Amino acid sequence: MITEIVVFSNYVINETHDNGVAILKEQDGCKRVFYGSQVEDPTTGYWVIEWDTIEKHKEFQASEGYKAFVEGGKDVGKVVKMLHVPLEPADDYTGAFTAPVTEISLTTLKPGVEAKDFEATVNIIYGAAKGTVDGSVSGKTVENEREYVLVYGWKSVQLHKDAISPPQAQEILAVLYKQADLDVKHATLKAA
Repeated sequence: MITEIVVFSNYVINETHDNGVAILKEQDGCKRVFYGSQVEDPTTGYWVIEWDTIEKHKEFQASEGYKAFVEGGKDVGKVVKMLHVPLEPADDYTGAFTAPVTEISLTTLKPGVEAKDFEATVNIIYGAAKGTVDGSVSGKTVENEREYVLVYGWKSVQLHKDAISPPQAQEILAVLYKQADLDVKHATLKAA
């Protein structure tokens, strides 16, 4: 399974948007689509598309209808980032994206930081988050082995803030921020 995450600026949900989501859902190999706006800046939007394989996604990109799909997408917003990532663990996938609030962290390792060290820190955070989140998944992007996506499903943004405020949480987050640059945002996503 591969997850495509598309980030839009000037995002609007309109008829063109709904048609685009419907087109995605009809594609061979497209399992699910989630979409919604960022909490911090509602003009930023997300499409989260779950594909069976990256090859299925590439087949859609090579199809005759893809160019028209992309053209129509310009009425939805401007694509500012597109990532493809195998997210694990699969059993937490649905909860991470169907929670009332989804934290999406686009992460780049700092120079000199080894992936195994960063992944060990992320595993500590996942362990601490169990029971307080609806689901959590992460993975390394296909585009850049030094970029990761971390996703947590929360009941609210406030619950996320409360969870990271204790001194123990701040200590592990300090390690994480020494290892990577993180762009942490929240979104309210809907399943299409």
